[in-house]
Amino acid sequence: PGVEVGKLWLTAKLGAAFVAKYRVISVLSTTAFVTFISSLAMIPWEIVKIRTMATTENLGNCFSVLGRILSEQGVLGLYVGFSALMTRNLVYMMSKFLVFDFFTDIVLRVFGRLPTNNFLLGVLSTIKGMIAGVFSVCVSHPPDAILTRMNQDAKSLG
Repeated sequence: PGVEVGKLWLTAKLGAAFVAKYRVISVLSTTAFVTFISSLAMIPWEIVKIRTMATTENLGNCFSVLGRILSEQGVLGLYVGFSALMTRNLVYMMSKFLVFDFFTDIVLRVFGRLPTNNFLLGVLSTIKGMIAGVFSVCVSHPPDAILTRMNQDAKSLG
């Protein structure tokens, strides 16, 4: 919903003609802004998840890992690697919303029109989401694997 609200705000500020003319930039900039804001809250949990998966010692559940990070590094420990995680999140979300936004254009080119039946519109939306999700996972998985590996290497170095 945040990206759609952002696109509506951008359209109100810049005009529908401008947003339509620069559609790719509009989608990417809106997605980047919303992703940045949501990542401020999401990245600490990503750090906890990565540390939980990367460690060989049994630290218990995610709350135990969270407590350990806070006691050893303080709140800023939850934002270690912020730029790398933000880059990964931006790549994932921007690719997902760009594919999702342009999938309707592909359907229109292939079939000439969108379905009018609500059920078929729901199926189309589900397919759009699935294709966008698969594409964005393929794009963001390598950076995610690198982040996990870097965390494992940092742990093994002490």
